[in-house]
Amino acid sequence: MRRRPSSFHDIAPRGAVRASGVERLGRLTAMNVRSSAPDPRGYAAVMLGRALCLCLLVASATATAAPMRVAVMDFTDAAPGAALDALGKGLQSMITTDLSAAAVFELVERARLHDIQAELKLQRRAEFDPKTAVKIGKLAGASHLVIGSFTVVGDKMRLDCQLLAVQGATILLAEKVEGEKAAFFELEKTLVQKVIIALGAKVTPKDRAEVSKVHTADFEAFRKFGEGIGKYDEQKYDEAVTLLRAATNLDANFKLAQITLAGYEELIRKARADVNATRQAEAELARLQADKEMQLGAQIVERLYKITRSGSKQEKQVATWLLAEIHDPGYRVRGPLGTLGERGDRFARQRLSDNFYKAYWSTLAEVFPAVAPFPKDVSAPLTLNQFDGEFASAVAAMQRNAHRDTLDSTLIHNGILSLARCLHLDRRQRAAMLEHVYQLGLKLSPPAEWKQRMQRLLAEALQGVLDLDGSTAVLLQLQRSAPGSETLAYITEELEVNRELARALQEVKRKDELRELLRAVAGSSAASKKSAVKDIRMWLTGGALTTEAARELMRIRYWMSASADEYVLIGAEPTWAFNHTPLSTGPRSDVLRADEIRYFSGNPDNTSLLVTGAAPSDRFTLKLAVPFEPPLDWRLGQQNEFERYGKLKSEARRPTVSVLFGLRDLEHKERPLAGYAVRLTRGAVRLVKITAKSPGDRKLRDQLIAEWPAELATPKQLSVSVALDGKLLTVEVNGKRWSVPAPADAAGFLGLGIDGTGYVAIGGLQIVRS
Repeated sequence: MRRRPSSFHDIAPRGAVRASGVERLGRLTAMNVRSSAPDPRGYAAVMLGRALCLCLLVASATATAAPMRVAVMDFTDAAPGAALDALGKGLQSMITTDLSAAAVFELVERARLHDIQAELKLQRRAEFDPKTAVKIGKLAGASHLVIGSFTVVGDKMRLDCQLLAVQGATILLAEKVEGEKAAFFELEKTLVQKVIIALGAKVTPKDRAEVSKVHTADFEAFRKFGEGIGKYDEQKYDEAVTLLRAATNLDANFKLAQITLAGYEELIRKARADVNATRQAEAELARLQADKEMQLGAQIVERLYKITRSGSKQEKQVATWLLAEIHDPGYRVRGPLGTLGERGDRFARQRLSDNFYKAYWSTLAEVFPAVAPFPKDVSAPLTLNQFDGEFASAVAAMQRNAHRDTLDSTLIHNGILSLARCLHLDRRQRAAMLEHVYQLGLKLSPPAEWKQRMQRLLAEALQGVLDLDGSTAVLLQLQRSAPGSETLAYITEELEVNRELARALQEVKRKDELRELLRAVAGSSAASKKSAVKDIRMWLTGGALTTEAARELMRIRYWMSASADEYVLIGAEPTWAFNHTPLSTGPRSDVLRADEIRYFSGNPDNTSLLVTGAAPSDRFTLKLAVPFEPPLDWRLGQQNEFERYGKLKSEARRPTVSVLFGLRDLEHKERPLAGYAVRLTRGAVRLVKITAKSPGDRKLRDQLIAEWPAELATPKQLSVSVALDGKLLTVEVNGKRWSVPAPADAAGFLGLGIDGTGYVAIGGLQIVRS
């Protein structure tokens, strides 16, 4: 597989990031000495070999007596205030990554340094005197410490850096580099080279090339990257992900930001999966236990749930998988567990199942290869009196079939498609999942056919998210291992597609629209992809957005499905549309991801109901921005609708937008949907209780609870915040705030409602749950 840069944040295990080349040589040499045996036919040769090994051992021992284990601290903003403070975290990450590319260094990961600062109660902007630096270095087990600051004045930037030897608190380097702020990447590389020279390290030409690679030349992407790391340190995870995603959107080639984002998302998913599964499972158990007809099934579920809390790692994994399948509406469960799927809210059960799948996936690496990524033929216990034996059989079956299931490429392909949906991944994350499973499978010494099948899938997945370097690397690897004529023809065509895509990305000016259109053609034949690229390049040749390009963008942004399993990620939140006809999205940074929901309707009876978030909540803060002016791409791409919009009277051009909470029974066979809504009408903000007339009905009836007069008919955009803290519901619109006691039954899913005629967009969606 291709070599990828690493972010070396909290993603890596605590301790050293990389062992030095000398240490690795010493370990290998020691192994050779221990495994050698006297040979009477070549005793002198053996003794000579041992002598050489001994010399190498002595040399390596001398060299590793003081290994260059480097800790890079956050750079601080030398200017007063903290307007650009986060740049220091971005610099720390880049310098750490660059130094780690040279095999002669070990790097202390920043999570450990962050913990040490907390232990020593050091402030973020504190100056590090030699005494403090030595203390940090010793706690981190570092031989050298890099500390520094930066100054930005107008268009100029300066980096000041010190390199300290922890032993003796000696300053080995005190250097400053300065230049244009826009060329910050050159300043960072210059500083890294000076640090390497001051350390006296001999870096191989290959490592020098890796060190010299520019992470990003976009200052705004660099700033967002640093801010994202800072928000993660503050445990503001949603904001961290939003900022890192913004960095990758600004510069699609910013690999360090992409890897950091992927690592943070995985850590956040792991933490939230456990919390969401726990909360939902306990509420579901209480519901099941109250229903006499489902008590046996409830008791089996309770036993499995207890195992997820107290069993061995493998038992926890098996129990988590079984709970995910039991609650999955698409999975047919036998016996008393089958009755669980016949009652209750299908939507809530699917989300509970999703969270168990997330918990399963987040801990898979800890038990692999005893457990396969996508196990099959594993049955849940059906009785209580034989529960232990039946569960033990399930554990044994999962372990017995793990090798077979991991090396079943068809099972993996279908499993990834299914599980990615349950984990609410976008296409980029799905490609990363495929690559992860491929790497797991390689540990089992798979047959050549499996590797070739997986390489094809991976090359196509990476091409689909425009990781063209990655796709090409996999195709070349496939070429070396599968010289057959059919395979070579396939590789030649896909390499040509990659070249066409790369040429388009280099030559076309409107990069964002180009990427959005190119991602949409993934999955078609090579000939179709090349033809589509030709059309897209023609549409976007000039600097202006053409009508043809805008129409195609609008087509791929339609909200195509109202299924409870099909979602679009709006910001960080998976969002499902139950009434989707008038809905589309804003620009899509991934086939399944956008930052804006758009609505237009000329029919006063039209309504859209969306549910956002993977779990119910009773304590949250939801923020969003609501612009009412149609943007240029929509006006160009939806000319017929824009004409209809122009014919509407001014009072009919603004639909009613609602923030929904406490939603329950969204897909219940016996009970109608219910919940609460904060409605933003033209002349007032209203809090209402909402109910449907019958199960499956989406026409909601309002029961007024509170109303606050507000002039909302004239602002071009509304800034909205709705917060529930268990005691009070607080609503803020364009700076005006109102509060009422929280409803007693406010726990449930969050959502958005849009009703009536006109155009509106909903963007800037942020949900913080407590």
